[in-house]
Order: sequence, then C-alpha cells, then structure tokens
Amino acid sequence: MPTREYAIELEVSLWTLNESEFPLDPLFYMQRAFEGDIPPIVIRTSPKHQDRFGGVKMARGRAHVSFYFQWKDPVDLAGAIWLDHIPTRAELAYAIDQISLWCMEATWEISRHVEAETFEELMERIDEVETDLMELERRQANAFDAFCAEIVQAIKDNRLKT
Repeated sequence: MPTREYAIELEVSLWTLNESEFPLDPLFYMQRAFEGDIPPIVIRTSPKHQDRFGGVKMARGRAHVSFYFQWKDPVDLAGAIWLDHIPTRAELAYAIDQISLWCMEATWEISRHVEAETFEELMERIDEVETDLMELERRQANAFDAFCAEIVQAIKDNRLKT
C-alpha cells in the first residue's frame, strides 16, 4: 500500500502550532498516524510567498522532518552585489562562477527525527525544526554577504593591478 501523502500550503510558515490552520483532512490523518492507528503518512508543505519547503513523515509517536530553503539563481544573486561600479563581462562571469560554487557547497536543509509522547508535543518539535531552518537561512545570508564582499574586493584588487 503506498504511503498516503498530503500537500498543504500554510499562510506564512512550513508548520504551525495552531492546528486550526491545517486542513481538516490531513490533520485527522496526522493524528491517526501519530497514534499508530494508520500507516505513516507524508505531509508536503510550503507557505505562500516564501522560499521554504518541506516534508514530514509522521508515524506512531515520531516524525522525520526535512525542511529546506531555496534562493534565487546564482546569476540573479550575482547581479545584486554591484554597488559602486558596473562589472565587465569577465568580472560578472567570475562572480557568477564563484557564487555558483558557494551555492553548491552551502547547507540549505535541516533533517531531523523527532519523537514525542503527545501529538501536541510532536507538533512543537516539528515547529522547532522550522525555527532552526530560519536561523540557518539567516546565518547563510550573513555568510553570503561576506562572501560577496570578498568577490567585489578581489575584482577591485584585480582592476588595480591592470
């Protein structure tokens, strides 16, 4: 029997502690899967107007949570780093290559197994994974800003040499 799967789109988050925001059908099956009355189910989630996505496989007393965020294409990200001069084609290509490499090596996902005694406690633990994901995204944004400053400085230094 295939795993039952539900897609939900909450207003602003991947998960919520307010059960009234979940569509009734998935919420009913989530509780039954937690209680072990039915086989595990999968909830696919993404908030409207956000760049975060995820999946929760819920089973008796536990869940496997995998949440991730996604940024724009490296070409678009490279276009945003030029503050005080227009890059040459070669400089822009260099920046795109460097940003692409950075994006490939960056961490974009948090996966975690969580267990709980009650359904409400499990919902809280899943919500904590989203909080950790938002913190990861904040740290990645800070690291990306610093990395872009290094790219711009390298280009400026190269311009001074020529």
